[in-house]
Amino acid sequence: MGLAGDVAELRRNFVKLRTLLFDQARETGPSTHHKVSGSPAPWNSTVGDLITDMHAGSRRLADMTDIMLEHIRQARGSTDAGTLAALSRVATNVTQLRTRYADDGQAMKLCELAELEVSSWAFRVRQELGELREEEQPWSKAPGGLRCPNPADPDHPEQGTCDAELWLAPGWAFDPEPAVWCRQSRCMSEWAYAEWSPLVA
Repeated sequence: MGLAGDVAELRRNFVKLRTLLFDQARETGPSTHHKVSGSPAPWNSTVGDLITDMHAGSRRLADMTDIMLEHIRQARGSTDAGTLAALSRVATNVTQLRTRYADDGQAMKLCELAELEVSSWAFRVRQELGELREEEQPWSKAPGGLRCPNPADPDHPEQGTCDAELWLAPGWAFDPEPAVWCRQSRCMSEWAYAEWSPLVA
């Protein structure tokens, strides 16, 4: 589909995703969460994590590609409209980068990062909406309510942890010792079976 197609799909599906935010009936698994204190969030945390990831990630990618192209950074606010505008900006900027800087390794690496992250969001949205393509397999929530213990901002660890849900990748059932993953775009960390399994034994 490519970046432009993924962005167009996200724009079409964003409102539908929002309708699932307070649908707690979609939450599955035990109620005990590791690495978390206090009451559970009053919304579908999987959808909430995804929307938060898209809000922050789209602006970050738009700013990074603007800087690479020497564009003036745009203020987009914290609204859904700002997120959708940032996604469109990313698609436009990546097209320009691939045209102008095809021989620049750093520019091409940034393009690949943007394409990978936006594609990941589009896949996650399709999974939440129950609209995976025929060839796609879903990710599964890690057991025991495992949450990411990494700093939300590595440069400012005092601001708290990432705290996103951890996931088992497609095909995990065929792996005797599957890893779990944080799918937040700024994190994308992996924990081996030996690290996470004792927490839910």
